[in-house]
Amino acid sequence: MELKNQVVPVAGFALTLVACLLWATVKQSAPVGEIAAVILISLLVYTLLVTVYTWFTLKPHTLFESQRAEYEMLHQKIKATVDRLIQRERFIDQNMLRMIEREAQHIWVITTNLENELNDKELAKTVKQNLKSGKRYTYFLPHPQAIEFRSVKRNLERFKELPLYADHTSHVEIIRLPLDTQFLLEEVVIYNPEKPALKGEDESKGINGFTYYEAKDEKSAKLHMKIEGDLLKFLANRLESYLEESGLKYALEEILTEFSDVLPNEAKIDLANRFGSREMPEKELDALIDRVNTAEASRDHSGKIYEMLSPYKKKE
Repeated sequence: MELKNQVVPVAGFALTLVACLLWATVKQSAPVGEIAAVILISLLVYTLLVTVYTWFTLKPHTLFESQRAEYEMLHQKIKATVDRLIQRERFIDQNMLRMIEREAQHIWVITTNLENELNDKELAKTVKQNLKSGKRYTYFLPHPQAIEFRSVKRNLERFKELPLYADHTSHVEIIRLPLDTQFLLEEVVIYNPEKPALKGEDESKGINGFTYYEAKDEKSAKLHMKIEGDLLKFLANRLESYLEESGLKYALEEILTEFSDVLPNEAKIDLANRFGSREMPEKELDALIDRVNTAEASRDHSGKIYEMLSPYKKKE
């Protein structure tokens, strides 16, 4: 028994003992009425003590039970809401996402850190399988000068060292967004961005967009929140518009910077003239590579340059 639970019994025993001693002391000289008054007062004091003790003891417990009941009710409401959202496919699980990914041919990843491909082995495995099957990935990253996203530069260097990128460069496009781009979510993935939204059984073959979180509890199932309607259409249209405006810009800048010392002047002029375009005709790309191969200093780099430009190749 805890010490606090012994207070009332001990106090009752003490009062009883005092009452007995008083009875033994005054029974010869005091009138019966006075003795009865002493006993009555002792009982009243004891009753008061029990009442006060009970009130202070039970009130926190009652308050706790009330708060717990309110919390459980709130938890049930939240759970019911999430269940309804899942039933309405506002949230999907990993299995449903894999099905959508199997149907997608082009995948856009808008990310502020590029960490998932580096740290999530299962995701990296899926991306590699998709690239091997011919799917295309476009990564939209913050501008290099966006100081609040400094980790992107480091992570991009690591990403380019991964086999999934090094072995499939022609199917991976990396776009750096303007400096004033506002990021409200850490990562958004859009499947089939060029296609319209579909309903019914073919829904997975149309445009789909999701954002997701990394569960702190590894045992928890990962859920992906669906982005749809006007919000998804607006986001896809804005990115498509930016792609049309930027085109080869990032790849051209990277080539002219990385291979500036070895590229022949004719190749530099050719590349510089392509700023503002999004695609490069296949014959013109082949002609550029031939021009690079004519210069002995840049011959060893022609394969790398071809890989960087091939995502923008336009077949004729």
